[in-house]
Amino acid sequence: MKTGYKVSDIMTASPIKIESDSNVQQCAEIMTKQNVGSLIVMKKGKFIGFLTDEDIIHKVVLKDVLPSKITVDKIMTPLKDIVSIEPDKDIYDALAMMKENDVRRLPVMKSNNLHGLITNKDILRIQPDLFDLVADTLDLREEKRKLNLLD
Repeated sequence: MKTGYKVSDIMTASPIKIESDSNVQQCAEIMTKQNVGSLIVMKKGKFIGFLTDEDIIHKVVLKDVLPSKITVDKIMTPLKDIVSIEPDKDIYDALAMMKENDVRRLPVMKSNNLHGLITNKDILRIQPDLFDLVADTLDLREEKRKLNLLD
């Protein structure tokens, strides 16, 4: 189901960036101040990774690590492990990719260059009739969580 909207039409063209040697405390402060759930991680002007609020929860808070004592490069998802999408793809493709990979946001890349960031919220703001696809993902996460609680 194509929507007619390209990823480049609705992506955030200038996502918030952080240097890889910044500490996690600084990242959390920026995320809170900017009201975002992720940061683009840079090193010497190059995109090297992605940090999400979930990374902070799972890799810092749950492990009782002091956020001011650990740098973002220790907990980020490195570029080689990041699922991304090209700017000319349809937003339906982006949402399907998010669902397939169980992620809420995708860096927008072309020729190994970062062009922006797209989130499921960006898509739903423009195309709310795609909510069912997002809701299916949420239902699957909830079922998975319930099964994990039974183990």
